[in-house]
Amino acid sequence: MRRRPSGAGGAILVLVGLGVLAGCGVGPQSSPQALDPHGVPFGLLAPASTTTSTTQPSPHAVVVYFEGTQRLVAVPRTVSGPLTVAAALGQLAQGPSAAEAGRGLTSPASSAAPFDVGRISGGTVTVDAAASFASLAGQSQIVAAAQIVFSATSVPGVTSVSLSVGGQQTEVPTADGSLSPGPLTRADYASIGPAPG
Repeated sequence: MRRRPSGAGGAILVLVGLGVLAGCGVGPQSSPQALDPHGVPFGLLAPASTTTSTTQPSPHAVVVYFEGTQRLVAVPRTVSGPLTVAAALGQLAQGPSAAEAGRGLTSPASSAAPFDVGRISGGTVTVDAAASFASLAGQSQIVAAAQIVFSATSVPGVTSVSLSVGGQQTEVPTADGSLSPGPLTRADYASIGPAPG
């Protein structure tokens, strides 16, 4: 029995492969050839995307109000995401930073956090303070209410606050000591609000 040389099988496979390629119409070209753009399958001429982008929330400036020596003091803060009453009162809940406390700023309202912010209707936002708001004494409760009102109304479109405590509607003291069922506006606390100008 004669054995076929091993190289013959490899040569046959190469010839078969070339025949298949020739049958597919793939052949060498001596120079590049421009293609008609209308003949290119849809989407192949679109630029390739090499980067992926993730949407980051844009920072927004918000103003919160802390207690100064005689009046409230406006303090700018930056929040990520949309500028909302919840974002403003979230910053108020954190209280003054170490640097702000060093300037003598305090925040009775922060002890009444967290604040549950409801819907806005006709410029009035509903805010529910924690039950600890009721335990604030005298002037501290007035200042806390003023802080909530000024901070909430620093958000565009909000002009007044309907304030409840611990989920219960209640009358809240205004700057002159009188009780109001609300809605509360900055005018109710004008005498202790930020200094004009």
